[in-house]
Amino acid sequence: MCRFYQWAIFVVLVALSVTISASESALDLIADLPHEEGDSFITKFVNMLATLGLMLGAVLVMAWFLKRLNQNRLSQVNETNVIKIIDKRALSPKAIIYLIQVEQKKIVLVESAQGVIKLAELE
Repeated sequence: MCRFYQWAIFVVLVALSVTISASESALDLIADLPHEEGDSFITKFVNMLATLGLMLGAVLVMAWFLKRLNQNRLSQVNETNVIKIIDKRALSPKAIIYLIQVEQKKIVLVESAQGVIKLAELE
């Protein structure tokens, strides 16, 4: 688990450094453009939109990477344990349904704010 956090911190730092360097290069490009007295608002607005787009892109890439990393971790845990999580689905923000396998039995569980409830046992 510690290695997971190290990768997450590394990805965040790389995304921030890329965003900062990209916004600085965008500033240089905009500063080189010929502008009149009234262009300062437009220049600042374009700069703000470019920075916002880069930040949003960095967040989306980081979310995709962390989701993929978490899925790989779950599949590795399932291969070595007797209790395996076959599938899980969110029913609502506070309720998740799980299909787990214990030895040769499949069990359907629901986790919610009230606790964990066994719904069914499949053969």
